[in-house]
Amino acid sequence: MIEDIVSRHRAITTRAIVADSLTFSEDKGARRMTRIHAKGLVVSALFLALTTSIASASTVIDLTKAGATANETGAFGGNFIVQQTTIPSTGSEVIDSFVRLKAEGCERSVEGYNTDFRPLQFDEAKSPQLTHSLLLSDVPVVNIDGTNYRQFVLELGPGAGDKSKIVSLNQVQIFLRDSGDLGGAFTQFPVTKTTPPVIAFVDPFSSEVFQLNTNNPSFLQIKLNAALSSQSKPGNMFLYVRDDAFQTAIAGNPFLQDPANQYVYLYSQFGRPPGHWGSKVRFEEWGVLKSAPNPVPEPSTVALALTGLGTFGFVGLRRRRTSQA
Repeated sequence: MIEDIVSRHRAITTRAIVADSLTFSEDKGARRMTRIHAKGLVVSALFLALTTSIASASTVIDLTKAGATANETGAFGGNFIVQQTTIPSTGSEVIDSFVRLKAEGCERSVEGYNTDFRPLQFDEAKSPQLTHSLLLSDVPVVNIDGTNYRQFVLELGPGAGDKSKIVSLNQVQIFLRDSGDLGGAFTQFPVTKTTPPVIAFVDPFSSEVFQLNTNNPSFLQIKLNAALSSQSKPGNMFLYVRDDAFQTAIAGNPFLQDPANQYVYLYSQFGRPPGHWGSKVRFEEWGVLKSAPNPVPEPSTVALALTGLGTFGFVGLRRRRTSQA
């Protein structure tokens, strides 16, 4: 809607400029017309600046530099931490992937979530080795500055060109359910040119734990650089979500009292719209570390934002399901 108003106003302004150039030197009254038109151009410039700022009201969290870190507050579930990372590899794979989204080499928006349910709903890879259920007990707990967080890893597969290496992450939602085959997600608010999507599940016994954004133009978008990942150094971003948000959801849902049946569902949406950078990477893949990370130092909030979370050492293997091809 804003883009249509801007386009119409630009067209009107262009016609006014042409008309004014024809009458500029006709008579003495042209000087007065010029002054009036100049005022009109000032108003037009202010109008365009205002509408442009409204159309691009999102806040960019820039993780395109090695080690970049941010501590922000989500729409639901409290504060979260994101950190650009590459995981040192010892020759063995270290990430247990649970959902892969495929952009098929096209600059567009992609979305999806992990589950054992079939058929899949969005842009998830169909292989059960790449998209499957995840137990909460398999998600590492990391203590940062006295607070426990659940740690997730995002891995990006770079595309063919320089422009294909940058992508926007515009939405993350996390849910809990007592089974690994949750399906029936529906879109509460669809993605638009200026707002991220928001989903929910038909199943009334699923509980939402975390939500990065509402459907508001003033959303957070995370700018990522796939070129910082490689086969020898996988990973691209750590996402830390407060553990007490998970515990609150568990306490409020009688179906989630058995730790053996606490399944995590992570939905995410990348690309343009509504982000500034389309998804032309080969894939976006979420996972968890196979083994728990080393203890993290307890930096102050300021130090956390400026210097990152330190260096991790990891060992282990990437778990891949072999029950189905």
